[in-house]
Amino acid sequence: MTADSKSSGRGIFRPRRLGHINYWVSDVAETSKFYRDVAGLQTVYTRPGIKAYFLSNGNTYHDSAIFDVTGPRGEGRVNGMHHAAFELETEAELVEDYARIGAYGFEFDWNLSADVAHCCYGHDPEGNRFEVYADVKANWREERSGEIDGPNQNPDWQPGTTRPVTVPCYPVDPEILIVEDAVFHTRRAVHYALIADDYDRLLDIYTKLVGLVPMAGGGDHDFTLLAGSVGEASMALFRRQPGWDAGFHHGGFELDGEPAFERALKLCAERGIAIERVIEHGARRAIHIQDPCGNRLQFFVNGEADLGGLVDLPPEDALYLA
Repeated sequence: MTADSKSSGRGIFRPRRLGHINYWVSDVAETSKFYRDVAGLQTVYTRPGIKAYFLSNGNTYHDSAIFDVTGPRGEGRVNGMHHAAFELETEAELVEDYARIGAYGFEFDWNLSADVAHCCYGHDPEGNRFEVYADVKANWREERSGEIDGPNQNPDWQPGTTRPVTVPCYPVDPEILIVEDAVFHTRRAVHYALIADDYDRLLDIYTKLVGLVPMAGGGDHDFTLLAGSVGEASMALFRRQPGWDAGFHHGGFELDGEPAFERALKLCAERGIAIERVIEHGARRAIHIQDPCGNRLQFFVNGEADLGGLVDLPPEDALYLA
């Protein structure tokens, strides 16, 4: 860490929030139907060349994406989390912070331009892939809609080699388009949960490098809720317990209020959709299901109680609520 980082108590980066959660799947075309009809996420554009569908209801240029393991980037992959991405305030901030990663002793393995955003990808010590990125165009719909293909859709990009955009380009109060006939009336991706073998090491990298801020729990607890600068929990990191598998546990998607929660429960029963678990607390009500490829999705509404109260729950309950 640099002296500046140490004295300020901040990480290398300063993310605002979670931007998206992406998945590997074994049949992207069929799985996309599930994400629309059940999960309530619209396909806003596709990339046939890499067998990928990008899903959003307007919150950002994609809240989630699904990549086929049989595609050109899927060799050796299995169903599971592709990566989770953290949104920064501006590209100028991304470039400035990237120049300081050597102070942490970290290297990203791929940096690219996605037209509407500039992105840096890396892996934590347990192989979980994450991204830090900044939007560079305010109207992503002009660039990202329909079918997008071509030989060089994501060219390599190096922070500082292009003049950075200095103003925020992320959506502000975007119109959210609910998929009315879907089981879940989903608004946006909000958070995800990881289970760590080396909890302290992962907590270090997500706070001191990625720059998330603990809002509940911590090193002396079995889990930590981590937030970006907008103040909402973007990630939950858990210490592995007996019987748990390390790695990605679930992605969390916010529903369109309490009526949407009750409606989803009713429709799951009527349509024969298997619910893994329903769990309720004063801070959050959550429904867990799995997509056709076994990726776990949490659909939730928040209550009036503080999420910090989850630290007093048994770890198994906290895991399904966080």
